[in-house]
Amino acid sequence: MEGKPSPEPPDAGSEPAITPELIELCMDRVARAIVRDEKRGAAYLPIYDRLSVELAAMRQRAATLTEIRARVARSLDRTRKP
Repeated sequence: MEGKPSPEPPDAGSEPAITPELIELCMDRVARAIVRDEKRGAAYLPIYDRLSVELAAMRQRAATLTEIRARVARSLDRTRKP
């Protein structure tokens, strides 16, 4: 049957990965839109703010994971010592 949506979810690999670099590129585009049209550009401020929050959260998660890995490595080193 053509025209019916597939009941299967799309492959996870089919979507682009959301990375800090992608968010930065999106922030650049939104910033240009804000500056390009001074009268109506402010309408994009909530989008810019949301991207900024998401970028900060992504960076915080990465820093937390780095801290966790370091803690596990230190813990394993302590347990291995005689």
